[in-house]
Amino acid sequence: MSNNVIQDSEKIFFDIKKDFDLLWGYKIRGKTLEIITPFSTLSGDFISIYLTQRDDRYIVSDGQWLAQKIQELELDLGKKNAAYIAETANHYSIKQTCHINNDKAFYFKSTTDLKLLTAYIYDVAHFIETTLNAIYASQVFFEEDVKQEKLFTTRVNNLFLRKIEENRNKQRIFELDRNNPLKAFRFNTILKKEGSSQLWLAMYITGSTTNYFCNSICRASTGFGYVRQKKELISSLYIAAIFDETAQGDNPKNSKIQAVKDYMENLHPTIYNYSDIEKIDDLSILYRECPLNSY
Repeated sequence: MSNNVIQDSEKIFFDIKKDFDLLWGYKIRGKTLEIITPFSTLSGDFISIYLTQRDDRYIVSDGQWLAQKIQELELDLGKKNAAYIAETANHYSIKQTCHINNDKAFYFKSTTDLKLLTAYIYDVAHFIETTLNAIYASQVFFEEDVKQEKLFTTRVNNLFLRKIEENRNKQRIFELDRNNPLKAFRFNTILKKEGSSQLWLAMYITGSTTNYFCNSICRASTGFGYVRQKKELISSLYIAAIFDETAQGDNPKNSKIQAVKDYMENLHPTIYNYSDIEKIDDLSILYRECPLNSY
């Protein structure tokens, strides 16, 4: 069998090069040339680079693209991420126009040599791609929110175990229903009391970023909405949301958070903070709110 890759290498190479060239685009914006690159981010955006001229110098910049995208995606630009951006910029010999408000910074390279423009455009594009993808991945896919959710879940679960034991010592018997089919809808706690068919279902709300905090509320709403459709069950169900007061993603002024909170509250869960649960002595109090069929 012939090796077409080797035999037709030159044609294949130039076809690939031609197709890649077609992925580039540009727009003229006043005295600035926007270069739309084929480089994309994990958030699904194609990166734009901006070329301007000041006297005899050509300036290749991100035009605040990175800062605006971080703000749009509601990513946390804390000290760790700011330091990472600064180190990566230094690696590519990229300068920053603003050192105080990173959310308004321009990142750029400049030269008087037209022959360096291609290399500089690649440098700025790779800088944006590297930094944004790293910050986006760490916050959306991995570290902080997974850690935040696990910590809060463990904290609340341990609190319930302690409360159950304290109530048992006072002849009030409660237990966690770990095998209930409703666990499939990610209820964090399903509590039942001895001699009763009533169930108390709780969702935990936390998140270190606005997006994850919203996702946590939406996940809870999905579970609440599902059980409300179970007419044969709702007379014996009580639903609750337990909020993490320390969650970094909880911004009461954020319109997205307020919207998803309003939607969840329309499903009528009882709202608690962690400290509210901590203050409860008799777990029977949890069953004194109105069951679902009251609404």
